[in-house]
Amino acid sequence: MDESGISHDPSRVRRLGLYVVRVDYPSVKVNILACIPLFDGKPCFMLIYSNVDSRVFVNFLYLLRVRNSGNVVLILDNAKFHKSSYVFATASRLNITLLFLPPYSPDLNPIELVWKDLKRWVNTYYYSCYALELRMSSIIWFLRVIILGIGLISFVTCLGILRKV
Repeated sequence: MDESGISHDPSRVRRLGLYVVRVDYPSVKVNILACIPLFDGKPCFMLIYSNVDSRVFVNFLYLLRVRNSGNVVLILDNAKFHKSSYVFATASRLNITLLFLPPYSPDLNPIELVWKDLKRWVNTYYYSCYALELRMSSIIWFLRVIILGIGLISFVTCLGILRKV
């Protein structure tokens, strides 16, 4: 499980070319919370337009519990809001086990590959688009295909292992 943010005006790779005058727009950012099953279970994701805090994360835990009725073990990074007493109490009440990765080890979190591919995909195909709604529809499509695996591919494909959904 992890969080990532996508802005309406992402940083791009610098290229040589003609000088272009850019018009600044108010900054808009969407945050994505997502988890993927490594074995059994159903993945889920949530998009929000606010900052992620323990309240938002608890809402995500409820969503995760609704989608998964069995045992849930959630592997997390060490974000401050993951370790709040509110999160621990809610996870205990929902029978969700929280396991934390070692500090500064994003390479151990498989969903980082999804974030990398998502940001590359958005920045490649929507680099000149300032309409966040258009980008959001493409982001939701990408998440449904990659994370929810709607009959096309599953996340395990991102790890280089082919598996039927």
